[in-house]
Amino acid sequence: MIPDRRTAVRLDVGRELARRRAGVLLIITLLLWLYQWLPALSVAAFLVWIVLHNRLEGDLGARVVRGWRRIWPPAVVVVVPLLVVGILTSWMSGLPIDRTILPIGLNLLGLSMIVWGEWRRPFGRA
Repeated sequence: MIPDRRTAVRLDVGRELARRRAGVLLIITLLLWLYQWLPALSVAAFLVWIVLHNRLEGDLGARVVRGWRRIWPPAVVVVVPLLVVGILTSWMSGLPIDRTILPIGLNLLGLSMIVWGEWRRPFGRA
């Protein structure tokens, strides 16, 4: 059955939301792997912000935002391999299960959101 235009647009928006949320879960998973370096990364990010914040407030900032909106949410062909690699590296890392269960679970949740769409759809608003 070929959906009408309104249904097709709704499905496309749902896919974009699922890709966006899967990308956020991927970032959270990466932060879990880098939690030991998080204080140093936070200080480095703050220092970069101090240097660049005045430059990014003007026209350069508008160009950065337009560029960011073009690349985010990432395409499915980018997110799915990253999620699969995250699952495999967590599983094969040899770390105790209590340190790998959350990254594996978040990556699996991200994959399920891409494959089956947004998981809250039956319970959310239409």
